Amino acid sequence: MKILKYIPLFMAAVGVLSSCEKHEIEFPMDNVNSMTQVQIHYFVPTSTATANNIYKIELGDQVYVQPNNASIMSTYNGQPSGSVGLFYTVTEDEPVLRYYLGPDHKLAYDRKVKLIHGRKQNVIVYDFDKDPLVIDTGYGENGFTFDVTPSYYTDSIGYVRFYNLMYETEGVPYQGKIQYQAHYKSRWLDNDWTEWENVGEPIAFGECTSWAPVKIDQPQGAAYGQTYVYYRILDEEGNELQVMGQNGKYSNYSDYWTLYVGRRYQHFLRGFRSDATIRAGVSVWTQL
Repeated sequence: MKILKYIPLFMAAVGVLSSCEKHEIEFPMDNVNSMTQVQIHYFVPTSTATANNIYKIELGDQVYVQPNNASIMSTYNGQPSGSVGLFYTVTEDEPVLRYYLGPDHKLAYDRKVKLIHGRKQNVIVYDFDKDPLVIDTGYGENGFTFDVTPSYYTDSIGYVRFYNLMYETEGVPYQGKIQYQAHYKSRWLDNDWTEWENVGEPIAFGECTSWAPVKIDQPQGAAYGQTYVYYRILDEEGNELQVMGQNGKYSNYSDYWTLYVGRRYQHFLRGFRSDATIRAGVSVWTQL
């Protein structure tokens, strides 16, 4: 009787083992390197009020809405956010892009985007009444690397790409090309300032530079490091660009940002040069 009692248990165990042998463990995934990928940005000159934030995005057949599957996209920011190196994959070459303002999801932007198939791109909305700028990220053939300047070590440089989205006044883009420059205090020069170096080439409104290496002192005792890098902008005459401040007076543009070696940063010049409220400034997006 005891033998008969354990026969059903034995048969059940055999059945489980047999079923395990018939099923392979798989890890389904898609290779996105050959797919079209985008980061979308919001650089329409406006005040930083809640009503001006983007709470819902439609990109082709994809819907990204706060709080379900996306965060709020504030003025002078982008999506997907929360980490670096993130992109949305797109199956269409000409998807429709829609931005919805505020918690009430008021439709503010509805335009078709012409994408480069199979490439990583930045899609920049800078005017609600115009098509977006579509700019290739400049990644290499393998889809995610950059060309490296061979005369520098990777433990002493970062890369910066500068975008000119600055208006003179509402509806009037800034005229002329501008040159972005950088320098920092070097410990090799007894903490004296380095010479100003061009960051890329001169660019007009709606353009961006190539990826420009920004060299800093090689950190000691670590494989990575960072320092404050200071930036200025020159106009076509070689003079420092003046922008209006909160007090209604003009002064030379200047700012500084932390540069971590090995990182790739996008610097977006946006806003109005001649406005005391929606003032010109640079917003930084870490690409990688």
